[in-house]
Amino acid sequence: MNGWRKAAIWCALIGFACWIPLFVTGVADPHILFRVLMPLGLLLVFAALPLLVISWIVTVRQEMRAKNYVIVAIEIAGALLLLLLQLPKFFV
Repeated sequence: MNGWRKAAIWCALIGFACWIPLFVTGVADPHILFRVLMPLGLLLVFAALPLLVISWIVTVRQEMRAKNYVIVAIEIAGALLLLLLQLPKFFV
């Protein structure tokens, strides 16, 4: 596991940890705890997504350097399949 993936996992975990007090206490919008922790949690969770993409790119690059072309082809085909399955949702 490379450093980018570890950073993404920690970023997402801290973001989810920001939401736990909100769910436990049940506070809503006018409360200051909600106004601080909810955007912070959202920012951290969504910041983990680009970190995961960077981690995937680094992994593919390492596999290319190791000349594991079959694994690279499987990873790229899987990513393309995932994107193609998500594409119709944008046009509906």
